[in-house]
Amino acid sequence: MFSAKMQDSKVMKGIIDALSAIIDETYFVANADTGLNLTAMDESHICLMHMVLPKDLFDGGFECDEETKMGINLEDLVKIMKRAGASDSIEFKHQPDSEKFQVQMRGRGTRTFSLRLVDIDEEKIPPTAELDVDFDARVTLDVGILEEAIKDAEIYQDTLEVKVTEDGLSFSAEGEVGDIQYQLDRDHLEDASIKQGGRGVFSLAFLKNIMKISAISDKVTLHLADNAPLKFEFDIAGNGDAKGKVTYFLAPRVEEDEDSYESD
Repeated sequence: MFSAKMQDSKVMKGIIDALSAIIDETYFVANADTGLNLTAMDESHICLMHMVLPKDLFDGGFECDEETKMGINLEDLVKIMKRAGASDSIEFKHQPDSEKFQVQMRGRGTRTFSLRLVDIDEEKIPPTAELDVDFDARVTLDVGILEEAIKDAEIYQDTLEVKVTEDGLSFSAEGEVGDIQYQLDRDHLEDASIKQGGRGVFSLAFLKNIMKISAISDKVTLHLADNAPLKFEFDIAGNGDAKGKVTYFLAPRVEEDEDSYESD
């Protein structure tokens, strides 16, 4: 059987809400060694996401007799997760050969919700090779900075240019009424490793959906190169081996045609 319990409902609610902003359904994969994982891509193939929640992150216990793959409709799961109280614990359960995924909430009593598993077209599950791509530019910053840059850009455009140079990181947007330039020197960054600069233009709509994870993560690491997806890494709760991670790869906008994107 599979069982994973987390004492703080806020963390799990934040994770599920962030996932549902990008994808409609996905496979949760439970593994005795690696914990709870998923890899998925949005319908338009613009944003790939990868989640790893190690078993030690589940402070109420993690049990998995054998690798278990569970097809989940995230829209339905979000509705269930919204029913969790601030002081409730959350436990995910699945019994062998069962067609249902269970969500158990313990607070003022115990409530058990069930969700029928769904079959997902295997072709919708993206390859994981891109997860190991190396980038020459990596910067870590407070998520609030990126949120401010997105709000600034919305005044002028539906895209945001992200650029890394030896001097630091910059965000910009330009429209008919004017433009915004937001420059961050290395001193404004939590960490930086810049062997070679890079730039790209990215959809604000997708950036805003990605930033929903900021409800439970206060730092983001960006990896950037020319003509490549922008990689985001968010650490989730915990410390050391108990720290979860959600990674996004967002394809850049093709500048010759503002309504198209780089192919995968």
